[in-house]
Amino acid sequence: MNKFLWSNIAIIFGALCLVAGITNPTNFNIDLGIAGAVVILGVLAYKSAKKRKAGLVKNNISRIILEIAAIIITFLIIFLKKDIWDLMYYHPWANTIIPIWVWVAYFIMISSKQKVTKSVEK
Repeated sequence: MNKFLWSNIAIIFGALCLVAGITNPTNFNIDLGIAGAVVILGVLAYKSAKKRKAGLVKNNISRIILEIAAIIITFLIIFLKKDIWDLMYYHPWANTIIPIWVWVAYFIMISSKQKVTKSVEK
């Protein structure tokens, strides 16, 4: 089974949200599109960290810098909006729940001390 199945599903979810926000730009859909961008960036950072932990890729500084840059961009996308507190209240999924889900998943992955073991298929 694919070790990145749920990450891939999350990227598809983010892409669908991004497309919905771009194709029908109402107030809610714009927030949904921004949440899609946050999900895509966050999941890419998460998958990179997971690959590093599993030993599938080298643990180099450029990969870590790109992960941190992606997470910082997600923070900036959310918190540099005008009237962010109102948006968090009126559209909590797009402006609160989804970004927190992305950030918590990434920080749990990078803070775990245990290496993810590679599964050997026979």
